[in-house]
Amino acid sequence: MILVLGGTSEGREVAARLKAAGWPVLVSLATPVGKAFAGEVEMVVGRRDAAGFLTLFRERKIRLVVDAAHPFATELRRQIQKACSLAGLPYLRLARPSPPLPEHPLLVPCPDFASAVEEAVQRGPVIFLTTGTRTLPLFATRAQMAGCRVVVRCLPDPEAVAACLAAGLSHRDIVALTGPFTEELNRALFRAYGATVVVTKESGPTGGMEEKLKAAWALGLPVVLVRRPPEPEGAFYRLEDLLQAVEKLEKGEVG
Repeated sequence: MILVLGGTSEGREVAARLKAAGWPVLVSLATPVGKAFAGEVEMVVGRRDAAGFLTLFRERKIRLVVDAAHPFATELRRQIQKACSLAGLPYLRLARPSPPLPEHPLLVPCPDFASAVEEAVQRGPVIFLTTGTRTLPLFATRAQMAGCRVVVRCLPDPEAVAACLAAGLSHRDIVALTGPFTEELNRALFRAYGATVVVTKESGPTGGMEEKLKAAWALGLPVVLVRRPPEPEGAFYRLEDLLQAVEKLEKGEVG
């Protein structure tokens, strides 16, 4: 059984291609919302640490892991790499290509979330956050100190909404929607909530970054962009290259 860490369009594609090639595939998703991206394959849902993945490896007789999770899923990546190392399983990473950032006076690149918070509050008073709920407490706490309002766009998942409420957001500042989002919809949401700055991640074309940038700049809004964390050494950036590596591993041609 090949375990695919999915929840992304890349995860859906690699799972479908592996299944079509005749390999048994199990897709791991963090939340039920990701089921829409998994396609017609078997799925397991839930967040796991290294111990949880080791249990899954044993129960489902996993022999190979393909990580096609989001570029910013750094904690997930750390846990699955640890589990693979402990279990002696091959780990392959399918990374999302990262084209050069556009040059624009309203683009504010940041190396991490801590610096992004400071740049965002300087451009308040209304911060439209599109980076999910994992780093929301960081933004919410600093925004409150600076007298800024934070509007969060997150997945329509009870866990995500609960995280927003726990961070002190009111219901009117929670935009629970599933993408992808067009430039027009982004523009309408930014305008409707009175955004003065948009915060996003360097998720690339697949993650809808371009539509957010165009929408914000059409309204004259600055965009604070968190740069992508480094990918693991040996990551694949083309699906065909990864599929070839899987085939070699499964046929015992590597080692």
